[in-house]
Amino acid sequence: MMKVKIFTEGGPDIGLGHVSRCTALYDEIRNANYEVVLFVYGDIKGSELLKNRKCISINWINEKVLHENVCSDDVCIVDSYVAPKGILEIMSMKARKVLFIDDMNRINY
Repeated sequence: MMKVKIFTEGGPDIGLGHVSRCTALYDEIRNANYEVVLFVYGDIKGSELLKNRKCISINWINEKVLHENVCSDDVCIVDSYVAPKGILEIMSMKARKVLFIDDMNRINY
């Protein structure tokens, strides 16, 4: 079964817009019977948005963390306005496929 991993950021100091969008994606992917995990960089303790979802609160904007959590069979979705280009390039090299959501068109992919 294909694994989908969604990476975003959110919390009291960052906002929850990206988390909200990513939980909608999460639900659709899960409803299509794929295994899905949401990785959130930020303080998300007690967030109602994440109830009943497999979610990991972790600083995924870190090379070591990516190497530990992204495999060559993974399909990744990244919804971030803080991840640097170098981290996104690592993810692109490690994962099977990556979809970037970039509201600000801040990086030339």
